[in-house]
Amino acid sequence: MALAGCASGGARPATRPEESLDSLRILYEGRNESPGVSHRFRLAVALGPADQLRLEVLPPVGGPRLVVIADGRRLIALDPAHHRAETWDPAAQGVKRLLGAALGTQEMRLLLEGGSPCPSREGPELRECPFGTGRFRPAGPIQDHARGGTILDSTGRALLVVEYPDPADEGEPWARSLRLRRPGEDDSLLLKRTSGPGASRLDASLFSTEPPAHFETGSVLGEKGLATVIGDGESEP
Repeated sequence: MALAGCASGGARPATRPEESLDSLRILYEGRNESPGVSHRFRLAVALGPADQLRLEVLPPVGGPRLVVIADGRRLIALDPAHHRAETWDPAAQGVKRLLGAALGTQEMRLLLEGGSPCPSREGPELRECPFGTGRFRPAGPIQDHARGGTILDSTGRALLVVEYPDPADEGEPWARSLRLRRPGEDDSLLLKRTSGPGASRLDASLFSTEPPAHFETGSVLGEKGLATVIGDGESEP
């Protein structure tokens, strides 16, 4: 369960070609920022073919506290320390618990890339477009997608604000940083890309959404999703 070494170019176990998948690996430094305190963590991301996604939330030092795997249909969250697994079908409902908005794998990838969910059109007018199970409202002109925007549910209620504090240069394929926050809350989640994206072949079993045989079924994400896990990490003023 260790993508972090792979994402930073470290050694990884050999895998037979027929048991591996073409993947992209990215490593982030993260902060869960609250008034007066922030919690540091690392996020290792692997993107496989056919909407396959694997996230590992790690403390500054040590193995993963949380593993999330999605295959476009189902999502599973694993608590390695307590050998516990929680599954959602469809996957978007698991992402809703994780981040606060029901998104698919492709929408999550688009947020990390820093691309615009809304197709560009001539003119500076703002507009909304379908995104996940709801809609996306840009924060600025469609052409200036680096400003981010707000993810809405199907009724128009704001769920998640997306910001890019340090957008990528023109031609750079992935955003350098990403901030997510829920409207009306002071807490925010900041990700800064430190490595990748890098191409690699990873063991296909890393993208399996089947519960491991030695894991029991139970709650993993709790009511606050990702913040529940990160809040147990290293804190600083």
